[in-house]
Amino acid sequence: MGIWAWLRRCGQRYAVPLVLAGGIMGAVVLASPGAAGAVTDEMRRALCTVFGGTYCAPPEEAAVLGGTERENCSEWAGAEEAPPARADGSRRERQRIGTFNIYGSLGHAGDAEPIVSTVVDSVKQRTPVFLGLQEVCETQSFALAARLAPYGYNVYFDPTPKDSYDSGEYATCKNGARFGNAIVYRADFADDIAKSSHDLNTPDGQSTKRRAPCVSSESKGAVFCTAHLTAKSEKDDREAERRAEAAALKDVLAEKYQGMTVLLGGDLNDEPVSAALDDFYDPRYGAGADGDLKEADSVGQGSGRNGGCRDGALTLRVIEERSGVAVEVTKFKLDYLFVSNDVEIHGTEVDEDRVSDHNSLWSDVTF
Repeated sequence: MGIWAWLRRCGQRYAVPLVLAGGIMGAVVLASPGAAGAVTDEMRRALCTVFGGTYCAPPEEAAVLGGTERENCSEWAGAEEAPPARADGSRRERQRIGTFNIYGSLGHAGDAEPIVSTVVDSVKQRTPVFLGLQEVCETQSFALAARLAPYGYNVYFDPTPKDSYDSGEYATCKNGARFGNAIVYRADFADDIAKSSHDLNTPDGQSTKRRAPCVSSESKGAVFCTAHLTAKSEKDDREAERRAEAAALKDVLAEKYQGMTVLLGGDLNDEPVSAALDDFYDPRYGAGADGDLKEADSVGQGSGRNGGCRDGALTLRVIEERSGVAVEVTKFKLDYLFVSNDVEIHGTEVDEDRVSDHNSLWSDVTF
């Protein structure tokens, strides 16, 4: 995180004078869990700078984000209710799903290699039923489709509109190819696979208008979607844009795919306890959660960095050049796999794919 980001997050007037006090007080408070309630707002801001997590949350949310609540997350990692019968009579199966921001334009200028070989190798090794890809150039999607077809996979590429949803113009990569998202899916998953793309109502003022492509099957009663929400910039947090896009995606899933098992993977460009993510996390996750889904990497197996149930492995590597050497300076969790409550989560892991600034995220689930 750059200097602008933590100044914004923790309060500019507290950051410099209190960072040392935060370290000292943090050691005291962390050594005595019962003392957390006595932390003042000023102390909390300083502790936020040093430790993040619970201390960056408003006081009324601190209890929800505490360690005890996090431990309880695993109690509902499995299916919440008897799963609905599939329309085609087939049984629920254990499958693998994934999400990966491939850094297709900024990192690879639209070139197919080495990113396409990395994705192909991952698909061959992990045999997922669905894999959501973000920051994809159309040239890369063509190469992926050709390389994966012999292994029984199709690729659905969805370009990102530019300026307005009805302009007919699309964002482009450095090589001029259209820029967007894609879904790699196993062709034999169902005979009635349908592909669709949904506008996410990105507010005016953003040059790219975000959409969510989805692949669904009525007979299997399941849908997989991927999304890439508006990113922060050094001058603007753009939280309002992400909140609007998240709300739109929540509505799409509820209205267009009502009654279906939902699988959602994407780079949502915000951390777990953010307001934008409230629209996805089930209320049992706390901290303002008001969604209908479980996060596959937040059910009792997270990193502990964010505290509470809304957690998970860190997936974005921030790299800075220092004296001509690329140095990894920090990490964030920006990538997610959300699933319906009727889905059983068996395990989730991260691959540190060095061809991107993001790591790929994979989960074994039964639906």
